[in-house]
Amino acid sequence: MSKSELLQIVQLALTLVLWLTIVGGLMVVLYRQPRRNRDDKNEPGLERAHFPWGVSRHVETGQFAPIERDRADNLSQDEIEWASELGATTDEEVLDLVRKHRESLT
Repeated sequence: MSKSELLQIVQLALTLVLWLTIVGGLMVVLYRQPRRNRDDKNEPGLERAHFPWGVSRHVETGQFAPIERDRADNLSQDEIEWASELGATTDEEVLDLVRKHRESLT
């Protein structure tokens, strides 16, 4: 193998790495954007942001904003969704409903 062939292989490999990095970066950026919730298909403009530590909430209205991480660690996703179905619209209401429910079980 000559020096020019090795340079071509290295150049091709670096080009491939560059393109994979760009495509991967775009995928991450697009994935992190608010996604449409299937329940909101008939209501344009109601996009939801999905957070790993809390609940998904309407982006425009701010309803169901994420609970702070230190407090959300003690809540399961089912508990958060249950409280929001009962009409809890703030973090404090979600926490109060879940706390009262847990106390009633003991």
